Amino acid sequence: MYRLIVFLLFSLSSLHPSFAREDALTLKPGDVLSMKMARHDEMSAQFKIAIDGTAPLQFLNQVKLEGLTLQQATDKVTALYNADFFKNPIVTLTLVEAADATVQVMGAVNQPMAIVIKRGEERDIVAAIQQAGGPTATADTKNIILRREGKKPIRYRLDALQAPGASPVLLQNGDEVAVGFNQNANKTVSIIGEVTTPGAVAYPLDGNMTIERLLGEAGGLTQIGSKNGIRIVRGGREFAPNRGLRTRLLAGDVVKIPRNPNVGKFVTMAGHIVKKGKLAIGLDGRLSLSTAIANAGGPAQLGDLRKVDLKRGSQTLRYNVRDIRGGKVRDVPLQHGDTITIQERRF
Repeated sequence: MYRLIVFLLFSLSSLHPSFAREDALTLKPGDVLSMKMARHDEMSAQFKIAIDGTAPLQFLNQVKLEGLTLQQATDKVTALYNADFFKNPIVTLTLVEAADATVQVMGAVNQPMAIVIKRGEERDIVAAIQQAGGPTATADTKNIILRREGKKPIRYRLDALQAPGASPVLLQNGDEVAVGFNQNANKTVSIIGEVTTPGAVAYPLDGNMTIERLLGEAGGLTQIGSKNGIRIVRGGREFAPNRGLRTRLLAGDVVKIPRNPNVGKFVTMAGHIVKKGKLAIGLDGRLSLSTAIANAGGPAQLGDLRKVDLKRGSQTLRYNVRDIRGGKVRDVPLQHGDTITIQERRF
């Protein structure tokens, strides 16, 4: 029965954090200790570790005890007394009252703060971050740094700390927990030119920004904007996208959306036609001879569709638009600067 009770007590102490071994804890300012020395009752004393981590001991003045375990402190005090004052002294140090611990939680948390851990309580990294309001929307929860005096910083991932069965990382007095900021936080990409809302757009924290997504954020193209000829400016260098609208962008990129190259292009309608003058070519760049005549109101009363001249540069060609409309010959695509003249019908 005795062995069973011992086994159960050991099992409980290994599972529940409140059974933390006292000799595994390190001493800190504010801790109250008592000292006894065998065969020397006059050496019995009770003292508090000062803010500088030292304790006032008879004959020894101020002895640095902060950061030592109770056993390490006992060994240190014993060695100091043995060196000069007593022969083989037997010293016993006892923790009478543990001071509150303070840890700092900083970085990408909603309420950076100093957390006081009351005597007898414990706090792990996850609980400390939650007490500080939890990670912000711009936090990098894969980059949580624990800094402890005298130790190298240790990096943790919040998801690993929260995983089922994960051992809690308990904090000690003076610890600092720093939650990193996402490397893309507060960064932007910009879009200029023929978009509905040009300007800066927040760069996504996951880094998944494409030209297509940026166009959507900017409200899409204007009526005269073009997806052809888009340029990216990065670090003073300008280049064309390598994957079209699916091209991935980096924070700080500037995307230039050009004007449709067909804006402002036209043909001139002349001769016996209802609407003379300039006729705009569509934004798709397509305009045929028969369509241009139709868009200009068709031939005037004396216009002859069998005699339609197309002047391009120094060359002039005549076409029978009646044959084109009848499907006997192919329609003629027009170009910017062409002049179409319908000749007079002769009776």
